[in-house]
Amino acid sequence: MTDRVGRQVGNYRLISLLGQGGFAEVYLGEHIYLRSKAAIKLLNTQLSEKNKEHFLEEARFLVNLIHPHIVRVLDFGLEGETPFLVLDYASSGSLRQLHPVGIPLPLMTVVTYTKQAADALQYAHEQKLIHRDIKPENMLLGRYNEILLSDFGIAVLAQSSLSQSVKEVAGTAAYMAPEQFQGKPRPASDQYALGVVIYEWLCGVHPFKGTFVEVASQHLFVSPPSLRGINPTITPDIEQVVMTALAKDPKQRFASIRAFANALEQASQPSQAPLFLSASNQSSLIATQIESAALSTEAEIHSDKPSSPMELNTPSGQPVQSTIAQPPNEAVTAPPRDSSAGSIAIPVQPSQSPQGISRRTVLAGLAVLGSVGVIGGGVALLEYIHSRTSTSTSITNTTKPPPPASSSGAMFGFNPQHTHVNAGEHILSTANVSRLTQAWATAVEGIIGISSPAVANGMVYVGSFDHHVYGLNAATGRIVWMTPTKDIIYSSPAVANGVVYVGSADSKVYALNASSGHVLWTFQTGGGVNSSPAVVDGVVYVGSFDSKVYAIDASSGKLIWAVPVAGGIFDSPAVDNGIVYIGTQGHSTFYAINVSTGKITWKMPTGDYINSSPAIAGGLVYVGSKDGKLYAFDAFTGKKDWTAFNIPGAEIASSPTIANGVLYVGSWNHNFYALDAFSGTILWNTTTGDGIESSPAVVNGVVYVGSRDHKLYAFKLPAS
Repeated sequence: MTDRVGRQVGNYRLISLLGQGGFAEVYLGEHIYLRSKAAIKLLNTQLSEKNKEHFLEEARFLVNLIHPHIVRVLDFGLEGETPFLVLDYASSGSLRQLHPVGIPLPLMTVVTYTKQAADALQYAHEQKLIHRDIKPENMLLGRYNEILLSDFGIAVLAQSSLSQSVKEVAGTAAYMAPEQFQGKPRPASDQYALGVVIYEWLCGVHPFKGTFVEVASQHLFVSPPSLRGINPTITPDIEQVVMTALAKDPKQRFASIRAFANALEQASQPSQAPLFLSASNQSSLIATQIESAALSTEAEIHSDKPSSPMELNTPSGQPVQSTIAQPPNEAVTAPPRDSSAGSIAIPVQPSQSPQGISRRTVLAGLAVLGSVGVIGGGVALLEYIHSRTSTSTSITNTTKPPPPASSSGAMFGFNPQHTHVNAGEHILSTANVSRLTQAWATAVEGIIGISSPAVANGMVYVGSFDHHVYGLNAATGRIVWMTPTKDIIYSSPAVANGVVYVGSADSKVYALNASSGHVLWTFQTGGGVNSSPAVVDGVVYVGSFDSKVYAIDASSGKLIWAVPVAGGIFDSPAVDNGIVYIGTQGHSTFYAINVSTGKITWKMPTGDYINSSPAIAGGLVYVGSKDGKLYAFDAFTGKKDWTAFNIPGAEIASSPTIANGVLYVGSWNHNFYALDAFSGTILWNTTTGDGIESSPAVVNGVVYVGSRDHKLYAFKLPAS
């Protein structure tokens, strides 16, 4: 990127860079005579003489695109061969800055935003302009906090002939409609994108996540997860409205984006009679969607000329179909994919694939895109599809998901004492654990380090280096919600009474609603909270890197007591028979402390510092060390019983888990092990793509563990 700060563009001097993307760089500019401020958008393209004419024609059109909820284009021109636009400067930022991902918004706030954005888009559609890149980043705030839709630059480029690649596929993958990936954008594509934005506002998460290829395939073939499954406060009527806007077939969406906004407002009224009750009811609603508009905004725009008339095109008389997905515990997915394979297993869409394109053709096209960006990747996909001729193929999914794991509560170490013994596991044993196979692996945006999964009520919870806490469906691996913190999460979640407790390197302890991920309270310490909470009798116990152990009221987040220790605490406490077991980094020492008096009962040195947290079973305490050893100490005397592995440089940061006589633990040598808990004999092992700091959870015959290869793994016995 060229640094243009200080340069003059037109009548403006560039003061600072406001932002940049694949299409443009945006600078804050000051008029050299009037001293007024404006946003200067320099498009990342070089124009030929022929294409200059097209750009100037479309820019003249944009200057006349005047609406109270659209950022005004003040001027335009060419800086050498580089086109630029001069726009009103919205100093209050965007809705993305105001509302970060992960925090659902109040319903009436969503309705207010939707009405303003839809009003602007309706106007643009009537001018024969498709935005193509609707997302919170492109919704700016005016001086009175009104919504100003920005970034029609993509639309300008797309509707001129200067950039065929942009014309075919443009936008941001998370919000793009299925037809955009096929190079066939239409006004209903903006409705779909706004539907994704509303989904995010109501639930705090995107409906689809993954790489470009994975997101594209989900937009094409997979129904969005139920909104009510993520946020139970959403009414069925509101969910139905949003799901209609997210229909795969553009003709099954609302007749216009204004009709979509009106339906959402109608459904949000407490006294409103239920919508979509019957086919006749649905037909009546379709009639109201058409309203008295002289122009239809459903028809695909073919002409490049803004003044060309549009043809009225409304949905067929068939009822609007619901695409509500099943709740998490009932979700159906395709068979789990082999993490070593390069292909992608796509969940099967119950309805037909888009007409004219076979699923196999699209998947084959997606398979070659791996690391290609949204614009280039979309064009490559389009070219591949256009190069093939095949008919749609019906695919039936006969794979049933494994039964959901569940319990009344769960935390790092399984029980409130953090002894790492799962007494309720009766499926896996020393006799059959050697036959484990992978059930699923779900990719997240960051490394899953030492944070370890907790499983409760059909959900599995884990933290990541991307600063987020994730809630996933335990049976399928589908991400239900993700909540941001302000730093890396090493801490492992604890789940008790419908609340997820977890620490972050931002020095805070978080309490989150287990169903939605909403933040209930936070507690500030003096150092990174990498230790994992233990919740016992309404009290949260956790260590901090400020060399203190804290006791916090679980319901209010208020401090009960704080005890200083020698050295920062990275591991987490285990409590058994009145003794607290914990290690420190500073002195490479493992401690046994009387829970009532705070007196040290015994202490034992290890060969290096301790990141692993202890497990207790059968009178033995198990803990790993950076020296590459797994230690087994007598819980009462501290005498060393046995050691395992002794692999130099392969730290045992993973905390061991014990279930039914089997000890499970990971290593920095990429391996995940199952050992005989009483002898240390290795019974089974498998390799992941990177080191394992995460500690395993064992529930209902399934072993869950995270790896630094960005994957959460699940292993189970093969079907008999």
